[in-house]
Amino acid sequence: MSRQEFDLSDGFSFGAISVYPSRNMINNGKDDVHLEPKVMDVLCCLAEHNREVVSRSDLIDRIWQVEFGADESITRAISLLRKALQNGEGSGSLIETIPKRGYRLVADLAALPASADQQPGAKQQLTDPEQFPNPQNDDASDNLHDNHPDLQPEGQQSGATIQKTALVDGHRQTAGPQPSGSRLISSRRNMLIGAGVTSVMGGGLVAWATGLFGNGAGENSVVVLPFANLSGDPAQSYFSDGLTSEIRSQLSRNALLQIVGQTSSNNFRDHKADAKTIARQLGVSYLLDGNVQKSANQFKIAADLIDGRTGLSQWADSFERPIADIFAVQSEIATAVASALAVAISDSGKDNSKKEIGSTDNLAAFDAFLRGQDLFELHIDEASERAALAKFDDAIAHDPEYAAARAARSRVLAVIANQYLAGSERIRVYDEAIDEAVKATEIAPEFAAGFNALGYALFYGRLDVKGARKPYDRAYALAKSNIDVFSRFAIYCARTGRFGEAYQAIDRAASLDPLNASVFRSKGIIKYAGGQYEEAIRSARQALKINPKRNSVNGDIGRAYLAMSELDKASEAFARESNDMITLPSQAIISIRTGDDATARQYLDRLIAEHGDNGLYQQAQIWAQWRDADKTFSTLKQALDARDSGLVYLLNDPLLDPVRKDPQFKALLLQLGFI
Repeated sequence: MSRQEFDLSDGFSFGAISVYPSRNMINNGKDDVHLEPKVMDVLCCLAEHNREVVSRSDLIDRIWQVEFGADESITRAISLLRKALQNGEGSGSLIETIPKRGYRLVADLAALPASADQQPGAKQQLTDPEQFPNPQNDDASDNLHDNHPDLQPEGQQSGATIQKTALVDGHRQTAGPQPSGSRLISSRRNMLIGAGVTSVMGGGLVAWATGLFGNGAGENSVVVLPFANLSGDPAQSYFSDGLTSEIRSQLSRNALLQIVGQTSSNNFRDHKADAKTIARQLGVSYLLDGNVQKSANQFKIAADLIDGRTGLSQWADSFERPIADIFAVQSEIATAVASALAVAISDSGKDNSKKEIGSTDNLAAFDAFLRGQDLFELHIDEASERAALAKFDDAIAHDPEYAAARAARSRVLAVIANQYLAGSERIRVYDEAIDEAVKATEIAPEFAAGFNALGYALFYGRLDVKGARKPYDRAYALAKSNIDVFSRFAIYCARTGRFGEAYQAIDRAASLDPLNASVFRSKGIIKYAGGQYEEAIRSARQALKINPKRNSVNGDIGRAYLAMSELDKASEAFARESNDMITLPSQAIISIRTGDDATARQYLDRLIAEHGDNGLYQQAQIWAQWRDADKTFSTLKQALDARDSGLVYLLNDPLLDPVRKDPQFKALLLQLGFI
């Protein structure tokens, strides 16, 4: 159906979804979800050409009218739309990707009744899409790709002319200029300092609102809220989000500060709560808020440090500088925050003009890196991962000594290898990831992220259990408040039997990022590896309280029940799981334990047909449950030859217990370096 049959601008619907273009809003029958204007434009364009392919170039011509940055904006817009459609009875699959051609909406469109109006519902601001499970090794993907939701803000200001901005019915309203001496920051700041809670939204914030995580605030604990993008162009969100991340990273290097992780911080991007409420629920004493405007050669940043106990501002400033000063301003903000908290910077005499560990002083490299990070966190498909890879390549081309870009390049190569490749090509790309991480550590010997990337690539990519220990240990020693480092280190320790260190590291991660579902999923994985199955289920359920749609968590619950031989509860959990790399072998094992070998064989055949060599380890789990030692160890040998990262489970996988006493099992543990 097209615009010729009814005017899309008056609103339209498909399934449970109602679309209100004039308000940049959709309603899924329960919640209102506000979209950025250009994201709504993309949806309307696809609807106008419903069931027809719309090319990326057509979208650029129609909506952006410029080439620069538009390609990334399309990728991001499609991701946000799929997320929005998944919120209702519709599905993100309504928007199809047609390789090398474009996108197509496939829906039964209908005009809204003339009297249709917005249905009451909880307002949501759209955030980045959920991370997809790793088809080969799901705990591996968690720690590569789960710090990710960043998006749309509100707010304003800075410089000699200050404007006051607020969101009114989903639209940004801007008042006239105010004197430069006025207090800065944005409508969000006014809410933080002045108002109470007006709404609570989303799965994670339900847990937040009910006080799930306690409220013990450390004296020098800080949450850095996402800085608002006031550039007037959603394509510039990568810059405001990246700048927020860089400031958070710089603050986290101060051992005397406790910095809340990115995922928990980003849950409050547009949340209408006062500072005291956010501080109490996140367990922090201070909030750093701000906004960013960027043009070709200039930028403006406003920042405000708010005492979460009183709601009063401790420090505020604005910076209007040439773009070349961006690195110095980041350091100035970090130093000012530390000074306001009376915390001595570890390297107090340092020159703010010097680049941070692992960073760059090349503007083109920095911009490319931020664009790569933005794409990497979308995690839509292989094309988006390779687009991120291209940006990291660009950053390195501008500055070959940019360690952060090399570490990020290693991470995205590992994702591509683990999720999209097989056979010799996967091995080749994993080896490239290792080489890139080594370069990062050589350039910056005190850069935690470089060692973190190296440990990951060695462990999951080369199955070098002993070789991965040194970089993982080094990363953990260097990290101050890096959730990614803490979580991956904890998983590695659990997989290698170092449970005391694993519990300590994951508890640190959970305390600093209490709204990160993947942290609690990782905690459950660690408890499962340690044989604490009821604790594993509790942690997994806590992850689902934060994010009910989190992939693989129901599978984790099912596997814990399976380990306890509670087969009915295991089956119920697997029925709720969408990751068939978990469900196929698990259902086969349930069938074996209930004496239904024919059904078990059907599940095994499906696993082989659908996943091939990427599921060799899972095939071995099934053969072990049949107590067929020959088939189990011949399959594990194939997995080793293919570098199947499932082998990282080997040391403490209860599904291999039937063959654990076989001498071949100990020989394999020795060969891999577990013992």
